[in-house]
Amino acid sequence: MQWRTEVTLAGSGHAVTQVYCSAVPIAYSPHSATAWEPVARLVLDATYDVCLTAARINADQSGNRTVFLTLVGGGVFGNPMSWIVEAIDGALQRHADAGLDVALVSYGGSNPALAQLLR
Repeated sequence: MQWRTEVTLAGSGHAVTQVYCSAVPIAYSPHSATAWEPVARLVLDATYDVCLTAARINADQSGNRTVFLTLVGGGVFGNPMSWIVEAIDGALQRHADAGLDVALVSYGGSNPALAQLLR
C-alpha cells in the first residue's frame, strides 16, 4: 500500500493512495477452478475488504471519499466473473456506512457483469 504518493508530475501536489492486490492465478494452474474456489474466493473477499478499509482510512485522513476498484483476478488469471462480482458486492455491503464514492473500472469498456452492483 502506498499512502498519499505523488503521481504523474513530481511537485504537482496531486497525491493518491494505492492498494496493490493480486488474486489466485487459476488459469495458470493444472487444477480446476472448482478445486481453487475456497481459497480463491477468500483471497478476493479479503482483497476488496482491505481496499475499502484503506479507502475509509484515507477518507477520514484526507476527506477524499473516492475509490476506484478494478476487477482483480479477472482476465488472464481466470477467476470467474461471478466470484469477483460477489466479492465486490460483499465488500460494498460491509462498508455501506462509510459514505465512499466507489467507481468500478473495467478493461476496454463497460462490463455488463458489473451492472448489478450499480446503486
